[in-house]
Amino acid sequence: YYPALAQIFTADLLSSVTNVLVYSSLEFLSLVMALALLKRMLGFSTLRQLAFVLETQAPMVQLRLSTLFMYVM
Repeated sequence: YYPALAQIFTADLLSSVTNVLVYSSLEFLSLVMALALLKRMLGFSTLRQLAFVLETQAPMVQLRLSTLFMYVM
């Protein structure tokens, strides 16, 4: 389906996918730890923070999500 991926061996593809999954897991873990630290040290509610951002920045979030979906597809 993708001509650029035609010459990639299965082991190389598996290695690349594994690297991406490990990196994204570490990013997610650091986000969770930062949110826990904000909650513990400053008393910020993460759901209120998310609601505030989505309420005030809705057009920008929609634009970025639609752009991301265009790149992925």
